[in-house]
Amino acid sequence: MANADVWGTNGPIGLPRPRSAPATAAIDASVVPDLDRLVAAVRRLTDAEFAAFLLTHEDHTVPLATDLVEHTTHQERADVDEQAGFATLVIDLDQYLPGADQVLNIPDFLTYDGVRDGPLGRYYPAITNLLRLPLQVDGAHLGELILANKPSEEGFTSEDQELAGAFAESAAAALGQVNVFRRERRAQQWIRAALETTRVLLGGEDRTEALRLVVRKIREVAGATYACAVLLDPDSPQRAVYFEGIDGLGLERFDGMPVSLQGLAAKTLMTGQATVSEDITHEEGYNPPPEVADDLAVLGPGMYVPLAVSGEVLGVIVVGWERGSPVDRVGPDEVALVEMFAGQAALALQHFQAKGLVLEDRARIGRDLRDVVIERLFAIGTRLEDTADLANKPEVRQRIDEALSAIDQTTRGVRAAIFQLRNPTLPDDRPTSEHLRDELDHARSLLGFTPRLVVKGPLDHRLSISLRRDLVRAIRKSVTDAAIYSRPSGIEVEVSLDEDQLRLTITDDGVDRTAFAGRDACRDLLTRVAQLGGSAVVRRVEPVGTRVTWQVPLTP
Repeated sequence: MANADVWGTNGPIGLPRPRSAPATAAIDASVVPDLDRLVAAVRRLTDAEFAAFLLTHEDHTVPLATDLVEHTTHQERADVDEQAGFATLVIDLDQYLPGADQVLNIPDFLTYDGVRDGPLGRYYPAITNLLRLPLQVDGAHLGELILANKPSEEGFTSEDQELAGAFAESAAAALGQVNVFRRERRAQQWIRAALETTRVLLGGEDRTEALRLVVRKIREVAGATYACAVLLDPDSPQRAVYFEGIDGLGLERFDGMPVSLQGLAAKTLMTGQATVSEDITHEEGYNPPPEVADDLAVLGPGMYVPLAVSGEVLGVIVVGWERGSPVDRVGPDEVALVEMFAGQAALALQHFQAKGLVLEDRARIGRDLRDVVIERLFAIGTRLEDTADLANKPEVRQRIDEALSAIDQTTRGVRAAIFQLRNPTLPDDRPTSEHLRDELDHARSLLGFTPRLVVKGPLDHRLSISLRRDLVRAIRKSVTDAAIYSRPSGIEVEVSLDEDQLRLTITDDGVDRTAFAGRDACRDLLTRVAQLGGSAVVRRVEPVGTRVTWQVPLTP
């Protein structure tokens, strides 16, 4: 044998190299030296010319360890290329042999069915006899031990079979243990990542940054090409969705962008059931948003996993691997781990929602105490003071003074309660201007520059949490829209606050986009501002650019 060619009855058999990537992904490399020693020992003890441990991984068979006698030189073993060539020959032959999970002994290959007049003839005389034993652990078929070409008319004897069986059991036990360790190590990686992200989600991180961390961790641990979260927009009456934390394939520019609810994302949100496919782009009903469809065409294996908690689906985690990557298929263990991770993220999302409701309640209670209770106490106190001036009897005036003192104490207590409500030890209690700066800093990844922020009025002291959230969302949607359609070199964001109105003006110097005012992003912006009792206008700016004006009342 030379140059890895294997000779059959009609000349050299040209076969492709065996695929090694799946083996690398499926087995720990630390076990390979032990298998090399085992395969060399069993070949010598049975006097075979060739021996190999073959690993069955998904729908592939790959050689883990081989040993081949070299007859034409003084070296003990054939070189790597010759061993690989013969291993490929054996793997190719093995697909025609029956019962991979059964012992098979072929003493004389020439007399075996299909050799003289059938397709197996091409393997003779390269293979003269063969012994195959399964590698099994707890009923699971892991691979095979194959011995070939014993220089004996009898082929492999029962003693050879018994001896080889002992080696096969040892190899199977080693492979089984490695598989257990691999699964445990993989599960530990997912659990560590889930715990880390859950700590971040529950420990005071901004919700948007926390979700970006979730998506990034999923992609890292899964070794995926692409991952993102698709979340329902709670303020959209059309149940629109938006990308959050999109990571991979250069699609980060779409982070925070609203998209239509369609395809597998819509199916997953509706049913709460995961969709897993070896070829996700050809899965029935795939249909991703058109903005990312072309970029996602490179994906092969993929999954859509619901972010579900207490029967409510909050969104979808999408994970995909590039077609032709070492991850040839998504195993059931991996799916279960991603679902576990998604469940943790969903719990954290629910926590954020509950925290948002608490903050809204605190803000509302604070406003009620300030605008209603304190004003009434002040009015009562004023009337009592006027009454005290009219009182002639000292005991009447004393009682009124005591009542005024009690009202003053009550007012101080209410003011202290308002202060505590407006300054809770929660992460969202940062000033509004900080939230705006964070949002514009993040916009740099979309624009290549940071928009200029101008604030007019006591923004940090008079804006409710719910209105602040709407303001940040309006800025995000407008800036994202400008980044995608206007391609500006500069953007100015001006926020002004007067006695009863909040006004947002976003001006860019890019392409005029007033003709696109009917798109989903603008339509959602107009719908939401109308719900708040305000208005929004998109106008052209001379000589170039677009100006979005958004204004809402401070109280509905």
